[in-house]
Amino acid sequence: MRRINILIILIAGIAVASPAFAGDMPVADIDMVRAILLQPDFDYTIFDGEALCTSLIYLIENDDTDIRDNVVRRALCALPETGDEGAVEYLVEYIDEYPLDCLYGLGDFSTPGSCNALMAHLEDEDEFNRRYAAQSLGKLDYTVSDEMWELRDDVLDQLGGRFEAETEDWVIPILEVAYGNIANQARDEDDQTVFE
Repeated sequence: MRRINILIILIAGIAVASPAFAGDMPVADIDMVRAILLQPDFDYTIFDGEALCTSLIYLIENDDTDIRDNVVRRALCALPETGDEGAVEYLVEYIDEYPLDCLYGLGDFSTPGSCNALMAHLEDEDEFNRRYAAQSLGKLDYTVSDEMWELRDDVLDQLGGRFEAETEDWVIPILEVAYGNIANQARDEDDQTVFE
């Protein structure tokens, strides 16, 4: 009888573990994701990016726990790790409430929506928001699409204008680095990405 119980436990364990052995991504369950968000330095790459993004967005919009602010802030910080461009809409939507987290995260998405939101904050009253907007603009890849390439000149103009207008000396080197990163991006004749 004991051997049968052990055998049943082993079979059940293999059945539960088999998706992990087969290489399937774990499902980004809402409660699991909430619990993970509260852990330091968790590696989100075990989840499928789109499923994780969906769970994070759900938590941002619907979390009703006593620690909602903490959950939302951490979810916004985790959105870039999903790689899902659907995250941009939520980073832009919450930018006024959580500016530093959202401005920093938008730098991981080379999309017109991300670029425009960042440009809008180059003139922000708060120097930290200006700093993160500039830094994130400098992280974007302007060669990924025609739309991004067309925005490149506007970004360079705005960053260039900030050199004279910036009142905080410590922000100027960040503006310079961002400007240099963008100015050094180039496209070849076949519209393929080439960095000088």
